Amino acid sequence: MELKIDLLKTEIKSQFRVIVGILLLITSILIVFIKLKGNPQVSLWDWLFALILLLSGISSILGGAGFAFARMLGKSFIHIDEQSITIKMRLFEKEQHFDWSEIKAIEYTANKYMVTMKDGTSGILNLYKMEYLLKKEVKSVISEIASTKDILIG
Repeated sequence: MELKIDLLKTEIKSQFRVIVGILLLITSILIVFIKLKGNPQVSLWDWLFALILLLSGISSILGGAGFAFARMLGKSFIHIDEQSITIKMRLFEKEQHFDWSEIKAIEYTANKYMVTMKDGTSGILNLYKMEYLLKKEVKSVISEIASTKDILIG
């Protein structure tokens, strides 16, 4: 059994967002050209305003095209298979990883699994940030795989 879930939201394609993004890009460029034409020395605030409009335009175009900006920053996923349990709930959090071959016992307590390893160490697999249905699915897959591998389930 295997559970593989990508937790990052997929962006819905939107022509309106693309058009707004293009308008923001054009506006940012026009602001700089108009300021340069009237006064050769453009103030820092005008550059910052143009930069903010430019970045907003790029973000709107990418989002409208269906590209999730968060995917450029990292991953967020759940992957449980016959070899390991790997969970990364948020972009900037550390990945939680346990190999089934190293697990001696696994016990579920309030929103987390206490994992006891064969070498005597223990670890915690946190589930507290998961939605209820997702948590229920993860628990059933972990229980099923643990029982097939003769791992003590508490």
